[in-house]
Amino acid sequence: MKRSLKLACRAAFVVAAAAPVPAFAQAPVANSSFTGFYINAGAGYGGWTAETTGIDPVTGLCSTCVGQTQGGEGMFGTIGAGYDYQYGRHLVAGVFADGDIGHLEGTIQDQDALLAGRISQTSAIYVGARAGWLIDQSVMPFVSAGFSQATFSGTGMVPTQSTTFATHSTSGFTRTGWFVGAGVEGQISPDFFLRAEYRRADYGTVQIADNGPAAGPGGAVDTLTFHPVTQTFRLAVVYKFSHLGAQPVESAAEQAPASGNAFTGIHVGVGGGFGMWAAGTTTLSTPNVGCVLCTTQTQGGNGPLGRFEVGYDYAVLPNLIVGAFADLDLSNMKGTIQDQLPWYAGRTTQDRTFDFGARIGWVASPSFMPYGTFGFTQTHFTGASMAQTSAYSGPAGFSTPGFNRTGYFAGVGTEAKIANNWSVRGEYRYATYGRTTLSDTAAGQEPVSSITFRPTTQTFVVSAIYRFNFLNH
Repeated sequence: MKRSLKLACRAAFVVAAAAPVPAFAQAPVANSSFTGFYINAGAGYGGWTAETTGIDPVTGLCSTCVGQTQGGEGMFGTIGAGYDYQYGRHLVAGVFADGDIGHLEGTIQDQDALLAGRISQTSAIYVGARAGWLIDQSVMPFVSAGFSQATFSGTGMVPTQSTTFATHSTSGFTRTGWFVGAGVEGQISPDFFLRAEYRRADYGTVQIADNGPAAGPGGAVDTLTFHPVTQTFRLAVVYKFSHLGAQPVESAAEQAPASGNAFTGIHVGVGGGFGMWAAGTTTLSTPNVGCVLCTTQTQGGNGPLGRFEVGYDYAVLPNLIVGAFADLDLSNMKGTIQDQLPWYAGRTTQDRTFDFGARIGWVASPSFMPYGTFGFTQTHFTGASMAQTSAYSGPAGFSTPGFNRTGYFAGVGTEAKIANNWSVRGEYRYATYGRTTLSDTAAGQEPVSSITFRPTTQTFVVSAIYRFNFLNH
């Protein structure tokens, strides 16, 4: 039920982003200077990964010496305010502050003690600056950067070999760090704008006590290092107080009406970005007669990617665009797969993905189109060589095979025309691939166990798009 609710929320989020803008957006927009105060509100989806190890609080030596990557994901709402100043006809700079409230849930574990718990990023605050370049006085791609503070919940740690009650716990904590971002903002009425933005934040390493009945300073059985990195994608409606002094830059009569011609025809694209995956895992005994690691944990991974795309778009109405596309992502999203009971873990990488899908967009201004996408996807994860994660770490001699998985994806994005035949696109996608079972084996030996692995992926890519037959040069 919980998974169905999540999928329904994501679907509603994508449909809302791709739905037609109200009728006022079809009329020519009287553009004004971007100078002035604004408020914004919206929602989004995000994920985090966290590099972890374990430290013995008595000896100070590592108890889990091979770093592992945990993961988490979830939805959030956001509100904020800011001030922009327009320099001339193109350059905009400003400052802003906003806050997120959500539930980005994942795993924190103490592998040495065979304990794990669910931890959530519950809130985040961002204070930063941004700079943008106006393409046609109504569409502005921008970059952002600044300081961030995130709060993670505490958790009860349960034995991972069973589903019994919590025997240990970790405390909640707040971390400060930095973030960078990129986005596009487009005018949809004289005072209202639509903003799509990706952010990546790094909060450094914190040490968290795994408190319980075991002996040790403060009653901690282990001290866990936890280094969270988050990525979020948000859609927000922005209201600008243009009556506080903004001066018109271009009259409605000087503007061309919004038309889908700028976004039709055959196109090719190339771009790059960043992605994260999270995978719910358990461990089964061989020959899969029961669980060994019975508590589902979320492993994670992240890294850069490049995208190559070809597609075709068609205007079914003056402002309504539909199309089909195929693309290839080549990536290096490294993370962890683990076999917890024998204290094994290895590095697996999501290295390539094929997507085949459709998109639907609404041309909100002559150079700006928000859209939604959906379709089928196939991805590949590499095999992993397992290592012993204890203090006497080293190769375990066991490994898991590489594998392909098919699934589906949904996404949202914006596209902005920047010149004849050329546009720039920023797009977020969420993909799910279902569960697979992998054997942890060594040559000539029976598998030590089987690992269930259910990955989901979030990516954000900025692409340059070339269209071969623009009709409105």
